[in-house]
Amino acid sequence: MATHHGPLPNDETRAVVEQLKHGVAIERTFDLSHCDSNRSGLLLRAIRHLTAGTIWDGAEIEKLDVSCSAVDDDAFGEALTLCPAATKIEVLGCRELTEAGLAGVGPHCKRLEELFAQDCLAVSPAALSSIATNCPSLRQLCIAQCGSLTNSALISLATSAKCLE
Repeated sequence: MATHHGPLPNDETRAVVEQLKHGVAIERTFDLSHCDSNRSGLLLRAIRHLTAGTIWDGAEIEKLDVSCSAVDDDAFGEALTLCPAATKIEVLGCRELTEAGLAGVGPHCKRLEELFAQDCLAVSPAALSSIATNCPSLRQLCIAQCGSLTNSALISLATSAKCLE
């Protein structure tokens, strides 16, 4: 039985923790999608509560989904540390995520095979370069409505990521 480390979560945090636990236990998915509130770091507190040893069982997470959420760089970075075995990440419509946050995918998720990003300002040449360099198994990249990409950045990505289909 896990011991408790840190303060007990309030009702709002506990609800997010329960949602996250369900996805981890059933689907090996860390699902932060549609978490529309990150007020006062709610997501970050919930993630930290999971990692404090009270709930997290060390399960290998295969998918991280932060689509349409208010996840910011801090919460995303914390989530990435829980998902070193993730093969699929979805960042669709993440307006609070920055280039620096997305660039953290490469160093944390070296088994990444699929990245789906749409309407995400964090998708930049530097972030994609970090992912391509650190994720040698990347085979599928779906990017749409990510305005900061240039043709030369995409050509560079195509030559760096050898497994892209």
